[in-house]
Amino acid sequence: MDTVGTALQEISKGHYRGQLMEFYKATPWALSFLSGYQFKKQLDYHGQDLIVRKALRGSSAAWLSRKAISDYSLKLSDAPHAKIKALTERLFNTKSEQLLWVPPSLTHYSLQGCFEGQERFSKTLLFSSWAVVPRALSGLISYEAERRLAMQTRKAKRDYYRTHSPKIKFDQSGSLSGWSLIYPAQTLIKFDLNYVEKSKQQSLPAILKTQSQYFTEQLKMLTVFADGRSSGDRWYALAPMLLDRENGFDGVLKTWLEKLPNEGSVHSGSAQGVEIIRYLDMGHDLKLGPMPADLPEYLAYLSVAGPAICIARSWKRLWPEADEQDILQASTKASVSAISLFNKAESEAILHSLYGKRKYFSAVAHYCAEGDFQAVVDEYGHMLAELEIGIATNKLASVLGFSTTQINCQFEEDKLKDGTKTSGNQKQTARHSLRCHYAVPLGNQALTNEDGLSRISDVRDAFNSPFRPFMLNSTSIGQEGLDFHWYCRQIVHWNLPSNPIDIEQREGRVNRYKSLVVRNRIAQAYGHQTLTASSDPWSELFETADNETKRGRQSDLVPYWHYPDGDSTIERYVPMMPMSKEVAKLENALKVLVHYRLAFGQPRQEELLNNVLHREFNDEQINLIKEALVINLSPLMHQVNETIS
Repeated sequence: MDTVGTALQEISKGHYRGQLMEFYKATPWALSFLSGYQFKKQLDYHGQDLIVRKALRGSSAAWLSRKAISDYSLKLSDAPHAKIKALTERLFNTKSEQLLWVPPSLTHYSLQGCFEGQERFSKTLLFSSWAVVPRALSGLISYEAERRLAMQTRKAKRDYYRTHSPKIKFDQSGSLSGWSLIYPAQTLIKFDLNYVEKSKQQSLPAILKTQSQYFTEQLKMLTVFADGRSSGDRWYALAPMLLDRENGFDGVLKTWLEKLPNEGSVHSGSAQGVEIIRYLDMGHDLKLGPMPADLPEYLAYLSVAGPAICIARSWKRLWPEADEQDILQASTKASVSAISLFNKAESEAILHSLYGKRKYFSAVAHYCAEGDFQAVVDEYGHMLAELEIGIATNKLASVLGFSTTQINCQFEEDKLKDGTKTSGNQKQTARHSLRCHYAVPLGNQALTNEDGLSRISDVRDAFNSPFRPFMLNSTSIGQEGLDFHWYCRQIVHWNLPSNPIDIEQREGRVNRYKSLVVRNRIAQAYGHQTLTASSDPWSELFETADNETKRGRQSDLVPYWHYPDGDSTIERYVPMMPMSKEVAKLENALKVLVHYRLAFGQPRQEELLNNVLHREFNDEQINLIKEALVINLSPLMHQVNETIS
């Protein structure tokens, strides 16, 4: 990279060496990600000069290889960059690439499968002063998540740029089985999971066994439809609807079919919608052939964790005043978006790695059960509960359907071409980019137009949800005025800000009202109790915490902004080389922060802060200063007159 800078400096008379060193420290393969920088503009402008072309031919190590990306042969653990190697190990040491959501703070049972042992998993918020870092890291980290999953497939099928086709379709080419995941069957909803004491919790296999036995009996009512030839997967789609009709919920089924929200191919006038209605209108003349042997078990999984079932249950508790039609439409709309989550290429890779050749709709139900999707929706729903039901539903549907983005990348194979010119063909454009789904950038969007502001809002909402993305890479745009605390407690300072107070601003983004740390601790302290099945479990937990802490607390920040007990904490991570100048810079920044907190709220703060920083105090003197200067700005806890039992 240095030779390219030297050649360009000779041609354009610019000064790039110092800047190139910063690029080198910021990200591996930096030349592939510098679009928008003046250096890259000059490189493209003078790219045909013989001196520059000679330097470019010898710069392969500074570029990302498309071939290595295409066949997933590039490992970030082998990257020529110590910081990204350390970050990669930190992010993926628990196999987080297999997760599609943050495990819930409070569960109905011990999590299973890839969620087991992930109870303290958190999203990660990374800050950098360089605009190149959010772009580069988002693409590279997302690629690495894909690569780890791709290693479990046959080598012949490993192709980063292969075209992906959704597994669950609601058009004429798809199976009807997907309808079982979006129909809020009342027969299944009435089985209500309870949050009970840990000692009384059943295991997931035990719950499923009980439910399977129940549905084995229930399905005896449908034996009249078991004549004729096998009808493929139609039993899985129609059984929940037929059971509702037999159990007296025929009116609900009719209302649902008539009022289906028009979500893509999901509506009563679609090819599959017409087919569903035609089957149901046949009455007892309907012949579906022999029942699948695993049908009772599949219905058991749906009753525990089917997307539409879970959303309908949770929304009923959160908005008890909503009418039945609102709940039906909300659960269907959001569950259709849940299917779009599972239809993504990275989701398919996860389920394939976990369940092999199991039918995909069945694998979805298994995955939802193992990750306690009901508890996930309950917790996120509580955070949305102050909104109207329609707005909350749109928010849930939006984050479930959050679209994979792309960042531009000029590969080593194209280093001699003008980086500003790429084909308008969508497939060709994809070959000049990296996908972002596990990690996404914030700070590259334009703040001066509606599209840019809308994208920032969408990214913030998605990050403040339990679903992907799990990592947000931001410039300084994200360190003030934006909150990212709902599902994040890990902060990475990729490089330290020039102003130490900015560290406080950055870390304040995840230390807010009902943050993930607070919910983790509240669940740890009070999650052992049995909660009321018909109410919002999280409102009940916070109310319990509020009542239990009234007598001893010093501030009304407890328990909603802070809860003192528990092992969940906000984690600060500063990747830096031993003996680098950043080691001393961090030590000094933390010292400044301590003094800043002492001076905060005092008159003439800057003079006081400068005075304190230039003195050497012993521990006794520091304690005296604290007693004299510290001002408690937290809300006062007023005397409570009533007796607290």
